[in-house]
Amino acid sequence: MTAEVMGLFSSDMNNINGRVRIKPTYDGTLTDIGFRIKHSFLRIEAKTPLNDPDVRFQYFTTHILRQIMSAEQPGTLIFLPTYHSYLRLRNHLDTLSSPFGHISEYTPPYDLSRARSFFQTEKFPLLLLTERAYFFRRFGRIRGVKRVVFYELPEYAEFYVEIVRWMDEMGEVKVVCSRWDWWRVERIVGTERVGRICAAESEAGDVFEFY
Repeated sequence: MTAEVMGLFSSDMNNINGRVRIKPTYDGTLTDIGFRIKHSFLRIEAKTPLNDPDVRFQYFTTHILRQIMSAEQPGTLIFLPTYHSYLRLRNHLDTLSSPFGHISEYTPPYDLSRARSFFQTEKFPLLLLTERAYFFRRFGRIRGVKRVVFYELPEYAEFYVEIVRWMDEMGEVKVVCSRWDWWRVERIVGTERVGRICAAESEAGDVFEFY
């Protein structure tokens, strides 16, 4: 279940005999990680799904990215589900002076190995990673990860667990989310808690922390 599928279901899936939606419940995957670590979900407010990408990019570059770069924090992995968001953020980082690595589904093997090596030795303080690259390559642990920032949550909840496990218990996790991420958030934090984060009454700037 995704926002895109539910939009299609609501607008175009019409049938004379009606329609059926199966609504599963989730316990969440936070307890599957194996150790306690703080997960901070940062709420943004996008009025519609169409302006969500612009609101997300603006918030990420003016708040999270600026904070990371001003603090000179090496070992920051930024996870991006879509190639479009990856290109947008990569192009923005190209205009800045700080070095960074990037891995997408189109990255050649040599450049992929180089990005991982430079990130581990802190020559690259930042590393961008797309979900499709991880899905298709399924490479092992990326070493040197001290914090993970999810530009947007992955479609597959198990990827969240696997990537967070690249850190140790001293790491930190930040997630940017909006009301349109309801189903992705639900698979991570569980059905009972998703309403606190993604309900319409929650406000931009709210921070929800889990351990």
